[in-house]
Amino acid sequence: MVTSAFAYLHARKIAHRDLKPENLLFYSDGFLKLVDFGFAKVIKDRSWTLCGTPEYLAPEIISNKGHNVGADWWTLGILIYEMLVGHPPFVADSQIDTYHKIMRGKYKIPQQFPKPAKDIISKFLCHNPAARLGTWKGGSKDVVSHEFFAPIDWGKLESRQVDVPFKPKINDPLDTQNFDQYPTTDESAAWAKYNDPSYERIWEDEFSRA
Repeated sequence: MVTSAFAYLHARKIAHRDLKPENLLFYSDGFLKLVDFGFAKVIKDRSWTLCGTPEYLAPEIISNKGHNVGADWWTLGILIYEMLVGHPPFVADSQIDTYHKIMRGKYKIPQQFPKPAKDIISKFLCHNPAARLGTWKGGSKDVVSHEFFAPIDWGKLESRQVDVPFKPKINDPLDTQNFDQYPTTDESAAWAKYNDPSYERIWEDEFSRA
Protein backbone atom coordinates (compact mmCIF):
# COMPACT_ATOMS: atom_id res chain seq x y z
CA MET A 1 0.00 0.00 0.00
CA VAL A 2 2.92 2.36 0.64
CA THR A 3 4.14 1.79 -2.90
CA SER A 4 0.66 2.55 -4.26
CA ALA A 5 0.41 5.67 -2.11
CA PHE A 6 3.78 6.92 -3.35
CA ALA A 7 2.82 6.17 -6.95
CA TYR A 8 -0.35 8.24 -6.54
CA LEU A 9 1.49 11.14 -4.88
CA HIS A 10 4.47 11.16 -7.24
CA ALA A 11 2.22 11.23 -10.29
CA ARG A 12 1.11 14.59 -8.91
CA LYS A 13 4.69 15.73 -8.11
CA ILE A 14 4.03 15.39 -4.37
CA ALA A 15 6.73 14.05 -2.07
CA HIS A 16 5.62 12.76 1.34
CA ARG A 17 9.08 13.06 2.92
CA ASP A 18 8.31 11.42 6.27
CA LEU A 19 7.67 7.72 5.82
CA LYS A 20 8.21 5.71 9.01
CA PRO A 21 6.26 3.01 10.88
CA GLU A 22 4.57 5.63 13.08
CA ASN A 23 3.01 7.21 9.99
CA LEU A 24 1.32 4.03 8.84
CA LEU A 25 -2.08 3.30 10.38
CA PHE A 26 -4.50 0.44 9.89
CA TYR A 27 -8.04 0.91 8.73
CA SER A 28 -10.60 -1.20 10.59
CA ASP A 29 -10.54 -3.60 7.62
CA GLY A 30 -6.77 -4.13 7.93
CA PHE A 31 -5.58 -2.01 5.02
CA LEU A 32 -2.86 0.59 5.52
CA LYS A 33 -3.26 4.34 5.46
CA LEU A 34 -0.31 6.68 4.98
CA VAL A 35 -0.69 9.64 7.34
CA ASP A 36 1.05 12.83 8.50
CA PHE A 37 1.50 15.06 5.48
CA GLY A 38 3.14 17.82 7.51
CA PHE A 39 6.34 17.58 5.43
CA ALA A 40 4.61 16.80 2.12
CA LYS A 41 5.38 19.19 -0.71
CA VAL A 42 4.82 19.65 -4.41
CA ILE A 43 8.30 19.38 -5.95
CA LYS A 44 8.56 20.06 -9.65
CA ASP A 45 12.35 20.28 -9.65
CA ARG A 46 14.16 20.08 -6.33
CA SER A 47 13.69 21.15 -2.72
CA TRP A 48 16.37 21.93 -0.14
CA THR A 49 14.31 21.65 3.05
CA LEU A 50 15.88 19.53 5.79
CA CYS A 51 12.98 17.43 7.02
CA GLY A 52 12.11 13.88 7.93
CA THR A 53 13.09 11.32 10.55
CA PRO A 54 16.88 10.97 11.13
CA GLU A 55 17.12 7.20 10.50
CA TYR A 56 15.06 7.59 7.32
CA LEU A 57 16.70 10.64 5.75
CA ALA A 58 18.01 10.24 2.22
CA PRO A 59 21.68 11.22 1.73
CA GLU A 60 20.80 14.05 -0.65
CA ILE A 61 18.68 15.64 2.10
CA ILE A 62 21.51 15.38 4.63
CA SER A 63 24.08 16.79 2.19
CA ASN A 64 21.66 19.57 1.16
CA LYS A 65 22.20 18.86 -2.53
CA GLY A 66 18.52 19.18 -3.30
CA HIS A 67 15.98 16.37 -3.38
CA ASN A 68 12.77 15.34 -5.11
CA VAL A 69 10.31 12.45 -4.89
CA GLY A 70 13.26 10.06 -5.10
CA ALA A 71 13.83 10.67 -1.39
CA ASP A 72 10.57 8.82 -0.72
CA TRP A 73 11.83 5.67 -2.41
CA TRP A 74 14.91 5.77 -0.17
CA THR A 75 12.59 5.77 2.87
CA LEU A 76 10.71 2.78 1.47
CA GLY A 77 14.00 0.89 1.32
CA ILE A 78 14.62 1.79 4.96
CA LEU A 79 11.10 0.67 5.90
CA ILE A 80 11.40 -2.71 4.15
CA TYR A 81 14.72 -3.34 5.87
CA GLU A 82 13.28 -2.41 9.27
CA MET A 83 10.23 -4.63 8.76
CA LEU A 84 12.43 -7.63 7.91
CA VAL A 85 15.26 -7.09 10.38
CA GLY A 86 13.59 -5.26 13.27
CA HIS A 87 15.56 -2.01 13.12
CA PRO A 88 16.65 0.53 10.47
CA PRO A 89 19.92 -0.14 8.63
CA PHE A 90 21.54 3.08 9.84
CA VAL A 91 21.34 3.51 13.62
CA ALA A 92 23.70 5.24 16.04
CA ASP A 93 23.72 6.82 19.50
CA SER A 94 23.40 10.34 18.11
CA GLN A 95 21.79 11.96 15.10
CA ILE A 96 25.16 13.13 13.78
CA ASP A 97 26.56 9.60 13.91
CA THR A 98 23.40 8.31 12.22
CA TYR A 99 23.91 10.85 9.43
CA HIS A 100 27.53 9.74 9.05
CA LYS A 101 26.40 6.12 8.67
CA ILE A 102 23.82 7.11 6.06
CA MET A 103 26.42 9.05 4.08
CA ARG A 104 28.83 6.11 4.20
CA GLY A 105 26.02 3.89 2.98
CA LYS A 106 27.24 0.68 4.59
CA TYR A 107 24.72 -1.64 6.23
CA LYS A 108 24.59 -5.30 7.20
CA ILE A 109 22.42 -7.86 5.45
CA PRO A 110 21.57 -11.02 7.46
CA GLN A 111 22.79 -14.25 5.88
CA GLN A 112 19.30 -15.68 5.39
CA PHE A 113 17.95 -12.49 3.81
CA PRO A 114 15.67 -13.24 0.80
CA LYS A 115 17.40 -12.41 -2.47
CA PRO A 116 14.53 -10.26 -3.87
CA ALA A 117 14.47 -8.25 -0.63
CA LYS A 118 18.22 -7.74 -0.73
CA ASP A 119 18.02 -6.59 -4.35
CA ILE A 120 15.17 -4.11 -3.91
CA ILE A 121 16.68 -2.63 -0.75
CA SER A 122 20.03 -2.13 -2.48
CA LYS A 123 18.27 -0.39 -5.37
CA PHE A 124 16.27 1.85 -3.05
CA LEU A 125 19.30 2.67 -0.88
CA CYS A 126 21.28 3.94 -3.83
CA HIS A 127 23.12 7.16 -2.99
CA ASN A 128 22.69 8.57 -6.48
CA PRO A 129 19.02 9.67 -6.62
CA ALA A 130 18.96 9.46 -10.40
CA ALA A 131 20.01 5.79 -10.26
CA ARG A 132 17.60 4.87 -7.46
CA LEU A 133 14.72 2.50 -8.13
CA GLY A 134 11.57 4.54 -8.60
CA THR A 135 13.36 7.46 -10.25
CA TRP A 136 14.08 5.73 -13.56
CA LYS A 137 12.07 6.44 -16.68
CA GLY A 138 9.40 3.95 -15.64
CA GLY A 139 8.93 5.62 -12.24
CA SER A 140 6.69 3.67 -9.89
CA LYS A 141 6.03 1.06 -12.61
CA ASP A 142 9.63 -0.11 -12.16
CA VAL A 143 8.96 -0.54 -8.46
CA VAL A 144 5.74 -2.55 -8.70
CA SER A 145 7.27 -4.83 -11.35
CA HIS A 146 10.24 -5.76 -9.13
CA GLU A 147 10.53 -9.42 -8.16
CA PHE A 148 10.05 -8.53 -4.49
CA PHE A 149 6.43 -7.59 -5.23
CA ALA A 150 5.77 -10.52 -7.58
CA PRO A 151 3.12 -12.13 -5.31
CA ILE A 152 1.03 -8.95 -5.27
CA ASP A 153 -1.92 -8.35 -7.56
CA TRP A 154 -1.85 -4.56 -7.48
CA GLY A 155 -5.32 -4.14 -8.98
CA LYS A 156 -6.92 -6.32 -6.32
CA LEU A 157 -4.82 -4.77 -3.56
CA GLU A 158 -5.80 -1.21 -4.43
CA SER A 159 -9.46 -2.21 -4.72
CA ARG A 160 -9.18 -4.00 -1.36
CA GLN A 161 -10.04 -7.38 -2.78
CA VAL A 162 -7.21 -9.31 -1.12
CA ASP A 163 -7.07 -11.04 2.24
CA VAL A 164 -5.20 -9.04 4.87
CA PRO A 165 -3.00 -10.74 7.50
CA PHE A 166 -4.13 -8.48 10.33
CA LYS A 167 -7.21 -6.54 11.36
CA PRO A 168 -7.18 -4.27 14.41
CA LYS A 169 -9.75 -5.00 17.08
CA ILE A 170 -11.84 -1.89 17.69
CA ASN A 171 -15.19 -1.29 19.33
CA ASP A 172 -16.13 1.85 17.40
CA PRO A 173 -14.55 4.50 15.12
CA LEU A 174 -13.31 6.48 18.15
CA ASP A 175 -11.73 3.51 19.95
CA THR A 176 -8.09 4.32 20.80
CA GLN A 177 -7.17 1.13 22.68
CA ASN A 178 -4.58 0.20 20.04
CA PHE A 179 -2.58 3.38 20.60
CA ASP A 180 -0.01 3.91 23.32
CA GLN A 181 -1.30 5.78 26.34
CA TYR A 182 0.49 8.91 27.53
CA PRO A 183 -0.17 10.95 30.67
CA THR A 184 -2.15 14.11 30.07
CA THR A 185 0.19 16.01 32.38
CA ASP A 186 3.89 15.67 33.05
CA GLU A 187 4.36 16.01 36.80
CA SER A 188 8.14 16.10 36.44
CA ALA A 189 7.91 19.32 34.43
CA ALA A 190 6.60 21.23 37.47
CA TRP A 191 5.05 23.90 35.29
CA ALA A 192 3.24 25.41 38.27
CA LYS A 193 6.37 27.18 39.47
CA TYR A 194 6.45 29.16 36.20
CA ASN A 195 2.91 30.47 36.60
CA ASP A 196 2.89 34.20 37.17
CA PRO A 197 -0.48 35.62 38.34
CA SER A 198 0.56 39.08 37.14
CA TYR A 199 0.19 37.91 33.55
CA GLU A 200 -3.33 36.55 33.91
CA ARG A 201 -4.96 39.92 33.23
CA ILE A 202 -2.73 40.54 30.21
CA TRP A 203 -3.59 37.10 28.85
CA GLU A 204 -7.30 37.72 29.31
CA ASP A 205 -7.08 41.13 27.64
CA GLU A 206 -5.08 39.95 24.64
CA PHE A 207 -6.36 36.49 23.89
CA SER A 208 -9.77 35.88 25.48
CA ARG A 209 -11.80 38.14 23.20
CA ALA A 210 -13.65 36.33 20.42
